[in-house]
Amino acid sequence: MTTASLNFLRTQAAVAGVPYSAFCFEVTETAAGREPAEGSAFFIEQLRALGCRFSLDDFGAGMSSFGYLKHLPVRLLEN
Repeated sequence: MTTASLNFLRTQAAVAGVPYSAFCFEVTETAAGREPAEGSAFFIEQLRALGCRFSLDDFGAGMSSFGYLKHLPVRLLEN
C-alpha cells in the first residue's frame, strides 16, 4: 500500500460517508511478507487509528512464524 492509496481511501470513505469501522481488510500472509513487516505495520496502524480492522488470511501457508505476528498488528487469523 502506498501513501497515495491511504489518502485515496481516506478521501473516498469521507465522501461516501462510510465509517472506517465498516472496513475489515484481509491481508494474505504472502502479501504481507512482500514488504518488510515495518512497512506493512505502518499502513495497518494508520488505518487502525481511523477504526479499520485487519485480518491475516492463509496464516501458516507461507513461511511466517508467530514471531512475525508481533510486528504485524492484525486482530484476526484465518487459514
